[in-house]
Amino acid sequence: MKIARTPEITRQVQEAGALRSEIIQQIKAEFPEVLLEKNDNWNATHLLKTIELSAESFDLVLERQLPSEIGRTASMLSGPFFTSTEFPAPTSESALLYPIVQIDLRAISALMALPLGDGLLQLWYRGDEFEGEVIVVPRSAVVAEAVTVFPVELPDGPLASLPLHWSSDPLGDGVLQIVGLRSTGLQCQDGHVEMYCSALHDKMSPELLHLLTRFRETATFVDSIHMFGTFYPIHYSSDDVCMRCLFNIPDWGPSGCNAQVFYNVEPDGSVDFSFMDTVR
Repeated sequence: MKIARTPEITRQVQEAGALRSEIIQQIKAEFPEVLLEKNDNWNATHLLKTIELSAESFDLVLERQLPSEIGRTASMLSGPFFTSTEFPAPTSESALLYPIVQIDLRAISALMALPLGDGLLQLWYRGDEFEGEVIVVPRSAVVAEAVTVFPVELPDGPLASLPLHWSSDPLGDGVLQIVGLRSTGLQCQDGHVEMYCSALHDKMSPELLHLLTRFRETATFVDSIHMFGTFYPIHYSSDDVCMRCLFNIPDWGPSGCNAQVFYNVEPDGSVDFSFMDTVR
């Protein structure tokens, strides 16, 4: 798996990254209360979080594979994920959960120089209860000899949550394997940056306001199925979640909402993963 960046995107990432660092320092200097664990300046605190959680976004480079031939440990959209006796396909009271995405954390950690672990992250969806379940299969358990047959029947309900252009079916004629990442640049939730700037307009310096305007124009959010980056805020925003986006799915659910897998690296090096969507 490789990362592709055009010269234009490389320049954008460098420019936006430099602006982000300068803005973070300036917000802390002009609003020192944001350094406190609790403070009353809601707008400045959430502006800082929004800027800090902006990140480079990567569209997926996909190749179609036959479900019978794809490697069960590969990074893929809905497909025959790795299952074993120890880590079977999860079930609810009524049916099996539907496989959404599997990510090889070992490959992603090496590619992005991030300490995300070396296991297999799997997202399964419980359509009858509108809940996602994140499972991380540790690398020590990812053994070829332990692979079990993938379930021959899957529930129909969760398919209604997937975007129309998802086009990956573990029981159909093709599964989409993630073979690379294509950078679309550093992105932020520019609408929220503008909102906080408006609320703080009379309290921040012209220099900080200018920096924020440049950043918002440079790091405009573009929605797509992507890794890292950020997401379009509908019922919640990045500063509400306070975790970094690992995987974003737009057009999720019958009402065109979205869904994300988030991650957070703890001080002790452990990594927490969680799933959120805007269906409910």
